[in-house]
Formats: sequence, C-alpha cells, structure tokens
Amino acid sequence: MGNCFRRLKGKKQKCRNQVIGEREFKDMNIIVVKGNICEEKIETVVSWCDCFLLNEGSYILKQAMNEKLKAEIDKIKLSKGILTLSDCVSTCAGTLQHAHTILHATLPVWKEGSDEELERFEEVIIMCLKFAISINSFSVGFTLETADPLSIPLS
Repeated sequence: MGNCFRRLKGKKQKCRNQVIGEREFKDMNIIVVKGNICEEKIETVVSWCDCFLLNEGSYILKQAMNEKLKAEIDKIKLSKGILTLSDCVSTCAGTLQHAHTILHATLPVWKEGSDEELERFEEVIIMCLKFAISINSFSVGFTLETADPLSIPLS
C-alpha cells in the first residue's frame, strides 16, 4: 500500500514508514511512503469517498471512528446530501493520534485513462491541498487505498 503526503519546507520530521520517494515542489515536499499513513505525524488525512459520503469502510475511518466522528459524518450526509467532485468536507480526526482533521473528498471513477480523467483527478488533489492550506494545515496525507477499486493506476 502506498501513500503520499506533503509538508511545507522547513517542517520536516522523520517518517515512521518506509520512504519510497521524495520530491520538492514550490514550497512543499511531496513524500511517498509505503505503510499506514495514519502513523505519520500529519495534521490532515484525506479519506476518499463516493458522492454519498459512504467511506466508512476505509482503513482511515476504521482506525479513526468514534461517536463524535460518526455524528459529524451523519450530520454532513443530512445537510449536504450528494457530494460533487468539487466538494471537500472536513470532520474531526476521531481517534487518530497525530491528525487533527479528516478531509472527505470524492474521486472521479477512472475508466480509460483519458486526459480529461487525469485532469479531474489532479483537480481533486489540488482542491484537497488548497482546502488543507485554508485551515492552516502544514501537512496532508493522501491514501492510495481507493485507487484499486476505482481502477486508478498507481503510476
């Protein structure tokens, strides 16, 4: 399982998981690790979901779930209804030790790998980063756990 997260320059700390690769981009370090992203000291974790916010089976939420987090997810489902690709909603981090926030974001379904699908995928990633920056998060973790069910090639 691979995961990636970004940190602003100057905010480096040791990774708990195996680092697969690291690259600098503007004012960020992009780090790809193999292992459980929830073990890393990151402030915001992205949990991918479908348009109905049905992501409670994700390994992030299995580790994080408590009554407060469940109540926040249920409240969002009632108030927001169906999420679009431009939606990103946040909740508390539940029982995660290091994170403060979980972002719930929808991914496009990968069908043929067209340029349009890749652009939509990139837009969702950028949206999550912008959202995390808007809540003053210095680190964001993305899991690749949903890549396989959505047929997104890991490369």
